[in-house]
Amino acid sequence: MSANPQVGSFTVRNASFAYAQICYVLHWCAFIYAMGFLIDFVAPTGVDSGLPASLGYSITIDVSLALLFVVVHWIMAQQRFKDAWFRLIPAALERSTYVLVSSVLLISIFLMWAPIPMVVWDVQQQGARVLIFSIYWLGWLLAIGATFPINHWDLFGVRQAYLLLENLPQTEAETADSLLYRYIPHPIFVGYVVVFWSTPHMSVGHALLSAIMTALVIVVVWGGH
Repeated sequence: MSANPQVGSFTVRNASFAYAQICYVLHWCAFIYAMGFLIDFVAPTGVDSGLPASLGYSITIDVSLALLFVVVHWIMAQQRFKDAWFRLIPAALERSTYVLVSSVLLISIFLMWAPIPMVVWDVQQQGARVLIFSIYWLGWLLAIGATFPINHWDLFGVRQAYLLLENLPQTEAETADSLLYRYIPHPIFVGYVVVFWSTPHMSVGHALLSAIMTALVIVVVWGGH
């Protein structure tokens, strides 16, 4: 008789729930880091902080990091990948693992990003700067707030792991009717795009990251993932 615990055992179900919670906490670490990284505020590194390297090196590093994030997202959204992945982990942990990989890739971008300081625009007027920063934070509020009507806990994999913990069937998550989704198409992604581009000081490096991430949003929305 094998000593390895089965997927449905109490030990594995508890470990799975703990894993989902760790992935969820890591997601918030990446999100909070992103809030400071994009405007060079408080975070250990920023999109324009650090010593700039040669233009060719910086572009190579930055494009590679951003494209790795994009390509991994595309691969993990493919059904053939999901079918193979389910042979290795319980289906209830798919979303948590997606959250984990996304968070690790985001943090890698933040830690390894090479600044390209050439200026695209630089707003100096104080009132305009306050307005732009207000739009920036409203973008984050929209992106995060819009996760709750479609079941925040399901979106980040916690609900699925809880159902596994309680040995309950994996059911479709309940969603709430929301004015956000009634009047704003894809409000989570709209919030992200607002965040990427709302800055009073736009460097070439910041614009490069924003352009690649905006392209990813367009592909995701167009592909229905």
